[in-house]
Parts: sequence; C-alpha cells; structure tokens
Amino acid sequence: MPPFGGTIGDTVFNRSSAIVAEVDCECQEVAEDLPGRVAEAYKDSVAKSGTSPCGGWAVLAECESGDHRFAKRILCGKEWCEVCGEDDSASHKRRQARLLPKLQQVRVAGYLVIEFPLWARQIGEKGLHADNDGGQVVAGWCYSAEDLKATTKIITDVLAGKRTAGGRGRKRKGGYFKRGVGRWHWFGDKKAGRWNPHYNVLVDFESAEFEHDGRGYIPKAVLRALKGELREALNCPDLIVHYSYADNPAGISHKVRYITRSTFRSKSWQPYMAEELWNYRNVRWWGSWKSAPLWELAQGEGETGSLQPVTRLQEGWCPDCGCRLKVLGHNAKGQAVRWTQAFQSKVLESWHAEEISGSGYYRIPHVAKLGSCLTPDELLRLNLRAADRLSKRSVQLHAVAMRKPIEELWKLTKSYRRMRGMGYGREEQS
Repeated sequence: MPPFGGTIGDTVFNRSSAIVAEVDCECQEVAEDLPGRVAEAYKDSVAKSGTSPCGGWAVLAECESGDHRFAKRILCGKEWCEVCGEDDSASHKRRQARLLPKLQQVRVAGYLVIEFPLWARQIGEKGLHADNDGGQVVAGWCYSAEDLKATTKIITDVLAGKRTAGGRGRKRKGGYFKRGVGRWHWFGDKKAGRWNPHYNVLVDFESAEFEHDGRGYIPKAVLRALKGELREALNCPDLIVHYSYADNPAGISHKVRYITRSTFRSKSWQPYMAEELWNYRNVRWWGSWKSAPLWELAQGEGETGSLQPVTRLQEGWCPDCGCRLKVLGHNAKGQAVRWTQAFQSKVLESWHAEEISGSGYYRIPHVAKLGSCLTPDELLRLNLRAADRLSKRSVQLHAVAMRKPIEELWKLTKSYRRMRGMGYGREEQS
C-alpha cells in the first residue's frame, strides 16, 4: 500500500501531492510549503513507494483547449538511483530539456572545466577531525555544501563580474562573459569512486567582455589572466582549468548532454557527501536569457530534437496546440498548480499512454470507461472539484468571524464590553 491517502480504483490521491508534483525532482528543489527534508523525503517516497521502482507514481495535466492530456512520472532524480542515474534516462533528458532553451540562444559556446587538485578535494569535512579543527567547520573548497556554494559564487564572480552594491538583481562589473550556466560533476570517468568534483561552465562566447574573433578562441593572454584570477580568488595555486568551445548546434547540444549526466553513481562512494548534497541546487546560471533562439533543437545531436515537447511541458505549455496547461488550483503561496495529485503510474498502460522521447512524459489519448480504473477525464474532474472546495470560503460562524479585521474582532469580546460599561472610550467619541 502507498504511504498516503485512500484509493479510488487504481488511483491514489493525496492533497499535498499536487504541490509536490509541481516541483521537478531533478533540480533537487524543495516543495515550498513543506519543510526541507520532509518535502524531499516525500518526493522520494512517492517515486519509490513500496516495492515499485522509481517512477511508480505519476501526475496528469490537460491543456486549456481540452483536446490534449499529458502525464508525468514522478522521479526521485538522485544520481545514484538505478533508474535516474543512467545516461539518457528520463531524469537525464529532463535536465537536458531544462538547459537547452538557454543554450539555443548561443551561437558559439565556450566550455570551461574547473578542477581541484587532489590535496584540496577533501578539506572541509565537518567535525571528523576534532583534534585538528577544534570541532569547528574547516573552510575548504568542495567538501561540504557550504563550501560548494561559496566556491560556486567565487567562480561566478570571476567569470561574470561582481555585483554592485545592493546584491541580487544588481548589475555586475568586470568579469569575462555576460551570461553562462554551470553544473558540478562529483566524480570522474578514469577512477570510479574517487572524489573528484569539477565545475562545468558553458558561456555565451559572443557575450565576452574582451576582444575576440567570434569563433570561440580566447587569446592566450586573456586565458592566462582568467586562469590566474580564478586561482587567486579561490586561493588555490594548483587549480586546473581547461577550455574548449563548440561552434555548431550539434556540438553545443553534446556539451549539454555531457554536463547534465550523472556522475555520483553509487552512494557508497561518498556517504558523507551524499548527505551533504541533500537538496543542493546543482545548476546555476547568470545573465539574461530572454533572446530569441538562434537554432532549432532538430539541428542538435542525436535525440535532441525530440526533446522540444518536453521543454514545452516543463514551461507549462501544450506542445501540440500551444495553449497553456490548465490551472487546477493554487498552492499555499498562490502559485498555479497545473498537475493533478499523484496516482499509480501503472494506470498509464490502461490509458494507452505514449511516452515522449523516453523522458517520463506521456501523451494521453481520449479513452472510454475502463472498468474500475478512472479515465483521465474523471481524474481531472476530481482534482478540479477538490481545488474548488479548497478555494471556497467557509460559512461557519467562527471562520467568518476570523476573516474580520482585528479591530472589529476586539469590539466583539466581553472584555471590550466590560470596559465600555466602565466608561472606556466614551470620551473619545464625544
């Protein structure tokens, strides 16, 4: 049995799952109206409830035209998951689909790999060397979540420039590139299981702040200065920095596919860092990404072109007719919820669902009543009714009273009436 809710046919409903369904597991972000670890544990338990493999649960959406329906399997997104951790898995393709719309705005992509020397990789472990650090956290580069966040910020400040006074949202000064995106790899390919964090950065070469020929080549003097600035900012003279570039859609899409793959293939390789990376946001970007695409996904490498529908669904649009996905309700912060509550994904087979490019997203054809199994229409109606009930105000007397301003509520109390009887407040009225 699943850990939540009751069952209707083969479908399980839980009110909070509509919120969690809006959160993409591969980004490892927390459902906003649940506390951090509770939300992550909830998503993981939905994805891997009981004995079912990852993806045993799904959610449903419909476009505003009512002509197209889609389903999405709920995945845990963990790199060491036997399902999500494989190359070209559904989770991997979803990560690609999230980055590709940005990289479509890039004609020439510079590619930087920033790697730490062996001696610097395991400095910063918390509390395990009390004799040396007095029980305090040792400042390092890449061996705790705090250090990784600080290191990522330092690298971004060097490449993009430091923000002016005022913090986030302010313009940056200095730097080498106006926009870029980065993601960490935790292990290398040569020696499996050896901790080797390295930061992959794709930058828009045409946004470079230095003189260039537009073909991707960084002048030696500039590249030398960039490497020196990174080493100085990170206080790591042995820092390893590699640079290459891609000047065509196939090359750019290949870079995206490479940096979004999983490298933390086994939790046993680094149990300490597996715990540290809980809810760590791995993908970071800077700059404005609102320009028109310069190339089509069909021009990319391999199956890149087939990920266009996935990208549209992630952005909340129907890939078939261009309408928005229907809003089924709102979460505690007022954000639109476009996917239903979770149900067992084995229903997808009964609905003759067609998977989109192995991404865990499905097109749902219109189906008739199938015995005890709910149809997509029935499931959507149930979710709309539930959202409607939640949106209606209660007519109970105490609920109506609590919606009044606090000044009016105070005047309804016995204490206020007694004070009025003693003459309090009459002088103010006169």
